[in-house]
Amino acid sequence: MDWMTDEEWENRRAEIPAAIREAHRHSIHNRSEIEASEKCGCFYCCAVFPADEVRDWGDTYESDTAACPRCGIDSVIGSASEVAITQEFLREMKYYLFTIRAN
Repeated sequence: MDWMTDEEWENRRAEIPAAIREAHRHSIHNRSEIEASEKCGCFYCCAVFPADEVRDWGDTYESDTAACPRCGIDSVIGSASEVAITQEFLREMKYYLFTIRAN
C-alpha cells in the first residue's frame, strides 16, 4: 500500500476534526495514562477492552506506547485521556487516521 508524502499528510491533517487530532495525541507515549485508565480502545481494529489487558509496550520504537492486545497495532487510547472510548468514535478515528491516509 502506498502512503501519502509527509507534506500531503500535513495538508490532509488540517481537514481532520479537532477532537480526532486531540485524541490521536493520546496514542503515543501513553503508558502512564493507560495504566491510570479503566478501559481502552484501539482505533485500528476498533476493539474496546480493559486497560489491564495491555501488556505490549512498543518494543520496536516507542517503549512507553501501548500496543493493542487484539491486533498488535500501537493505536490505543485510554479512558484516563477523557476521550470517548466507544466503537463509534474509534471507527471515526480509524477513518480519518488510516482510511483517508492511504492513496
